[in-house]
Amino acid sequence: MAVIGRRVVVAPLGGTIACVPHPDGGVRPTSDATYMRAVLDAATRPAADLPRAELVSAPAVASAELDADGLVALTPQLGREIDDGASGVVITTGTDTLEEVAFVLDLLWDRPEPLVLTGAMRHGGLPGHDGPGNLRDALSVAAHPAARGQGVLVTLAGQIHHAWQVRKAHSGALSGFESAASGPAGSVQEDQVRFTASSVIDRPHVLPTACGAINPVALVTATLGDDGRILKTLLPLGYRGVVVQAMGGGSVPPTWVPRLELLAATVPLVYARRTVTGPTLRSTYGGPGAELDLRRIGLHPAGLLDGLKARLMLALLLAADAGAAEIGTAFAAFDEPGSAGRRTRIGVLADASADRF
Repeated sequence: MAVIGRRVVVAPLGGTIACVPHPDGGVRPTSDATYMRAVLDAATRPAADLPRAELVSAPAVASAELDADGLVALTPQLGREIDDGASGVVITTGTDTLEEVAFVLDLLWDRPEPLVLTGAMRHGGLPGHDGPGNLRDALSVAAHPAARGQGVLVTLAGQIHHAWQVRKAHSGALSGFESAASGPAGSVQEDQVRFTASSVIDRPHVLPTACGAINPVALVTATLGDDGRILKTLLPLGYRGVVVQAMGGGSVPPTWVPRLELLAATVPLVYARRTVTGPTLRSTYGGPGAELDLRRIGLHPAGLLDGLKARLMLALLLAADAGAAEIGTAFAAFDEPGSAGRRTRIGVLADASADRF
């Protein structure tokens, strides 16, 4: 049960939960603190065992306007709230990119205090607006002792998810989020937080202070009959890395291999699964374009990460000037669960210049 009197800060980043009608039509996120205060008031009535919630300033934008640079800049601000006595942080944001935002923050957040993301699938002008209920649940999770040390969490529709697993599986359903690999980490009912599953990964920690500008990393998907001609356009366009969503557990058409070899000589490459869940394969299939072939030419397997998350992790690693060995170690962490507390810190190596791309 949450502890009465604990302080949780709420950073509203926009999204459907903050949307109001716009004069040009449709609804758009508002930066008006009065509106989010009303949502927060609705979420905390009656107060019951909820912590004391305090709104803090954050940029209110639509999901598609967020980027990793902004999240890198936001992380130290949230850390200072913890330094000032907050026992947890809740971020409200758009659900379209929530799984990506949560994962980026999970790589950047290195404190035991909970950081919980939530949002809404229906805006306040629709019947069944789910924003206040989701926010209430997130506050309960952010103040719960069992949430400490679990990394960034996502709470929607009464379910709790780990950031590295969560995905948006439906475009509009209230229960549109899932943890495909092992199911939700827990639930919130009647303001009671219950953690029922543990799926801890010794994920890397990328130091926000070590991150330069986030350079582009391409995400391409291998499909039936595609000859891979798009691959030869990536270097001229300035991409610093490439993630391939491979067929099955790790196969691409054989015609892709020569082009991937040329790319791998210049920028880091990762292959992830194209399927909804499951790990990338490492040592089963041979032949041109199979995972043994991809590893031979230097591609890193993404383990249990999907392409969306693998792209973001590679972008952060490169922003922290990680080399090939660090990139391989970081992705290897997602091959199997581990125990918390052994996170590899990226951005603190004294000198690995010989290992740079």
